[in-house]
Amino acid sequence: MLSILLILVFLHAILATAVVYSTLKAQYAGSTSWVLPVIGLISLAGIVAAVGMWYWKKWGIYLYVAISVIGAVIHILLTGSTMVVFYDLIPVAILGYVITLQSKNNLFE
Repeated sequence: MLSILLILVFLHAILATAVVYSTLKAQYAGSTSWVLPVIGLISLAGIVAAVGMWYWKKWGIYLYVAISVIGAVIHILLTGSTMVVFYDLIPVAILGYVITLQSKNNLFE
């Protein structure tokens, strides 16, 4: 179950970046905006977090939670809607649930 979830985290980081970049590229390409570089860094951090969690490292979990919160803040700033928070934090809640199920075995280093 955790392996499937980690693969979904990895795919989510890649697909979310592609969708956001393709939709915001025209809007922010001409200006010196912080949006595209920050979204790019968040997506790279999401991939690194997924790899870290795949190798059972706790820092991968912490990195994933941090980038999810940062992503939620950025999405609120860009859209002005708090409904976007559900998109960012539901994967964190699911991951937290699965990890608490696995924490009995203390698998993460």
